[in-house]
Amino acid sequence: MTRARGFSGPAQAKFGGLDGADRAPGLPAPDLSGQAGFGPGGADGRFDEPLIEGEGDMSEAQMVSLMTAAWSRGHPDIVLTSGDTPWVKIGAFWTLGSKRVCRLGEISSLLNSLTGDSQAAVMVRGGERWDFRCEFSMGRSLSASFRINASNVANGTTSGISLSIRSLRITPPTLASLQLEPELIKALFPESGLVLVTGIMGSGKSTLLAGALGDVCVRERRHVATYESPIEFDFMRLKNRQGPVEQTEVHSHLGGFSKAVRSITRRAADVVLIGELGDPETIRSALEAAEIGVATYATLHSRCVAATPGRLLNVFEPNERTQAAASLFSTIRLIIHQRLVPGLNGQRVAIREWAALDEGMREALMAAPMESLHGVLSEMVHKTGRSLESSARRGVVQGLIDESVLDQILLEKRHGC
Repeated sequence: MTRARGFSGPAQAKFGGLDGADRAPGLPAPDLSGQAGFGPGGADGRFDEPLIEGEGDMSEAQMVSLMTAAWSRGHPDIVLTSGDTPWVKIGAFWTLGSKRVCRLGEISSLLNSLTGDSQAAVMVRGGERWDFRCEFSMGRSLSASFRINASNVANGTTSGISLSIRSLRITPPTLASLQLEPELIKALFPESGLVLVTGIMGSGKSTLLAGALGDVCVRERRHVATYESPIEFDFMRLKNRQGPVEQTEVHSHLGGFSKAVRSITRRAADVVLIGELGDPETIRSALEAAEIGVATYATLHSRCVAATPGRLLNVFEPNERTQAAASLFSTIRLIIHQRLVPGLNGQRVAIREWAALDEGMREALMAAPMESLHGVLSEMVHKTGRSLESSARRGVVQGLIDESVLDQILLEKRHGC
């Protein structure tokens, strides 16, 4: 189940704005000033001390304070699991958020408050997964936004709840801040067709695409529409937009990704973002959008560019793959694979490989047997794009990453990707 909500309704009534104006009695304000209880942090982003001091059980209010305090220190990932201490990831490192323990009752209460549904915790413990988004007011002009996944996990001999929390930037990043290669930028904005950004979980795929679409919004007079689950960046916040932007959250605003294509044609969108391609319904929507002449952007989990077609086509039943392959190779324009690897400065560094596919290359892929696609596309990456190995070598030469990162990539390539 996917939900998105800010701090309004039941959550607002319980917690109030986190600037303290409407705070419920007894809820401490998040300490964001580096005072007692919040370690100063090292140069690599790790905390010298836990964010929340003390031992014993962690209260619901302290969980909220930990989220906002960690957000203020660098947009982290956070894991709150019943029966365990909280963990925070900033840059390339996981660090202890507190010595206090998250109890099931407090996590359940927090989940119910954030979703505005008093039965949310019960449904999650019954096996239903919840994905949702929430915002905390940090003052008159500042908000902390989070994407949260709630899952059922073991809690001793019974079931518990784990909240995997990722902070969101809200405003899309600029292309300049992402430091994309000039050759890649040239291929990033086709008039029509499909652009895929691939990588493992947490590799910055959505952030890269947000930067691309944000650039379209402020540079081109085109109509942009997004179909996401959940919405991660707010394109309406961009200044000097040159055309309309419509963002739709699938399941909250639209019944499913299968309805996206009809919505696209009725909206007459020029550029479309269709979330993550994880199931046949979503993939069909993206391919159909690209086939009708819309510049279509999407993400996919894969280990490299060459593995991407097989990863996508294997989602379909065997009798559907031929048609899906025809649609894919007639519309695909660019495949990017991105990874965030540990940098020598303690922060994560993006390395990328890509293949920009012209008509001849697409025809070659369409003619290749399924079992040969990996090899054919791998050769195209080396001849006309840039390989992950090449990007890693550049990172080593520039003093950004350690040679061990390159060694790991070379090892992967020897094993097929």
